[in-house]
Amino acid sequence: MAYFLAKLREKEIISAIFIIVFVSAFVLANMLYGFIFPLYLVSMSVVFALAIIFPRSGIYATIILTFIFERFFTLASIFIGRTEWKLYPIDILIAGIILGTVVYFIQGKIKIKLNYLDGILAGFIVMAGIYLIVGVISGSSFALSFSAVKYYTFYPILYFITRALFQDKEHLNNLLLSAFSGAIGILFFVIYGILNGGGLWTEFTPLSTGGIRVLAFTHAFYLSLALIPFLSYMIFRKAGSYRLFWLSFIFIALSIMGIAGSLMRHLWLSIGFSLATLFFIIPRSQKIEFLKIAKICAILIIICVIILFYFSMLLPTSTLADFASSIFDTLLNRVGSFSSISSDESFSWRGTVWSEGIKEYLKHPLTGIGFGRFISVEIGSYHDFIETRNIHNSLLVILVQMGIIGAGLFLWFMFSHIATAFMKKEKNWIDYAVIALSVNYSVAFLFQPYLETNMLAIFFWIIFGFARITAKNYENPGNK
Repeated sequence: MAYFLAKLREKEIISAIFIIVFVSAFVLANMLYGFIFPLYLVSMSVVFALAIIFPRSGIYATIILTFIFERFFTLASIFIGRTEWKLYPIDILIAGIILGTVVYFIQGKIKIKLNYLDGILAGFIVMAGIYLIVGVISGSSFALSFSAVKYYTFYPILYFITRALFQDKEHLNNLLLSAFSGAIGILFFVIYGILNGGGLWTEFTPLSTGGIRVLAFTHAFYLSLALIPFLSYMIFRKAGSYRLFWLSFIFIALSIMGIAGSLMRHLWLSIGFSLATLFFIIPRSQKIEFLKIAKICAILIIICVIILFYFSMLLPTSTLADFASSIFDTLLNRVGSFSSISSDESFSWRGTVWSEGIKEYLKHPLTGIGFGRFISVEIGSYHDFIETRNIHNSLLVILVQMGIIGAGLFLWFMFSHIATAFMKKEKNWIDYAVIALSVNYSVAFLFQPYLETNMLAIFFWIIFGFARITAKNYENPGNK
């Protein structure tokens, strides 16, 4: 507790809290009363200024605000009269962070050494910029082209920002603590979803099978980003070094319940692959600890389920009772859908769209079809034109739009970081966490537009910036 109280006295933490408060005021007012321009102007001006003065604070706040408010922070447009301007709060905050990092660099407060990996990403960014110009000249949709180039040029800057700002042990600690703090907030969404018989903001991702989500898709993904490093930390912790031992198991158990209750099958796959990877690469002694933690969490989950059904029987006409009676059928239905891919609407749609995307790619295999294009999709009586960036497979999106050149640069950049992390000889818990997080993202982004949605894309670039830092023999960020 003393450690956390000490953190609250740090200038950058205080600044992050102010950013969170001002943005939260705007977001909550926007949700309850609609867009209020004066409030937007005041709150965003303060946020922008604080991000310039304390850019690390901006990163901490961005993580927490995205974890909690997701689309209400990352996709809240400006309305002036009847005109909508897609300048989101997250964009203003990141712009302030970038400007603040430049100021730090000029002042000599930070240094950054570049190598070939930076050149690869820079080449990818420049290529995306060229595609915007070509797309406009060739008559493709400017709005869609600009949106695509924004995701492949603006947000990747977070990779460089992370590398530049978080080379110190304490700053790495703070970055991890901001993710953990946001995850603690998401646990209240999990509890709400269970007690309410349905999660908050789950309507934005409709189900292709029957059932009700306990947790929104984005919140479940964010939980996975916090769960993996926290689990790695627990496995490697020193005996007796973690005072809130049982609370940590409750966090892990609730996180697993939230991810399972989100009913997002691709998240089940990605978290499964990442945890399996973590288990196989850690030393033998840590494998034993991993299994101990898994056993305790399984017991806690069983206890929670028993309590849930007990209270549902006490209140047989309540929403909780209806939810409890259907939850197992829903989970079994979603798991069973893996064996009936051809009849599942979601799988069928993806299969058709991916197939059409590949056909379009084969027309221009080297350079791709460019930004701002559409793909024609027909499934029985269903006929639609799908934006290329929205075919629910980020790697395929890059391949179709930017060809083998663009996809090659991207894969080279991504797998070079993962390979470097694997080959590092003296690994600590954070190194294993980075590998598992990279695997988690590498699987997940094959099924949703992760790199084409700002509230998902930013974490890819932060994670790989983090991976670049930990590739060196840094001191263990600490078992505090």
